[in-house]
Amino acid sequence: MDKFEGFPFALLGIFILILLAHAQDQSGFISIDCGLAEDSSYYDEETHIYYTSDATFIDTGVSKNIAPEFKTSNFLKQFVNVRSFPEGIKNCYTIRPARGKGNKYLIRAEFLYGNYDDKDQQPEFDLHLGVNTWDTVVLDDASSITSKEIIHELSSDYIYVCLINTGFGTPFISVLELRLLNNTIYTTASGSLVPYWRPDFGSPKGFIRFDDDAFDRFWFPYNSSATLLEFSWEPSDPTTQFYVYMHFAEVEELKVNQSREFNIFLNGT
Repeated sequence: MDKFEGFPFALLGIFILILLAHAQDQSGFISIDCGLAEDSSYYDEETHIYYTSDATFIDTGVSKNIAPEFKTSNFLKQFVNVRSFPEGIKNCYTIRPARGKGNKYLIRAEFLYGNYDDKDQQPEFDLHLGVNTWDTVVLDDASSITSKEIIHELSSDYIYVCLINTGFGTPFISVLELRLLNNTIYTTASGSLVPYWRPDFGSPKGFIRFDDDAFDRFWFPYNSSATLLEFSWEPSDPTTQFYVYMHFAEVEELKVNQSREFNIFLNGT
């Protein structure tokens, strides 16, 4: 991914061996089902997360449902409807979390087109965090979910998530989620972080999120029996800065005189 324009940040690669977070607390969660009827809310049995309508966070846009042929059991309830923005260039959600300035949040926006407008043509548009460019939303097809994440420390008590019409179709959004993080994790010199890769090594469960992860981070399985695990990536911008966070936990009960050791090399050294 590219850097923010005028917004200092680094791309984030996260590695984990075993995830041991188990929690039901959602006090730091804001989970918004975009396009859901006003004053509506529900508990999602699949994710164990409470979702609410976006009506109190934005006063523009229109609610739409995806086409019937896309309403399958493969999709979670929050992807059945969207909020579309046929009017205006910039439409923004205004969110004031209970814990504002100085706190760190994972912010996630998700998009499922589902031919909600009967045009059978996926739009392309920009996503802003306040006045700063976050990312460009490019959809693979009508039935795929596109997720955009950023880890951001708030500089005020408000968060503004904006969808920008760039002339390539009407912007829309399916889900908007905020997850309060511990301020001691993902430390950086400055700026925000955009996740680049978040694999879960050796997990028998497959895809993982809340409530196996207290912060509702998305973890994707990576299984290999090789004695050497090797990873590489080549950013489109060679000046891009990466932060790599690795998490480890012992998988066996070791004796007092036992320990597990292994080496980690960066660029061959």
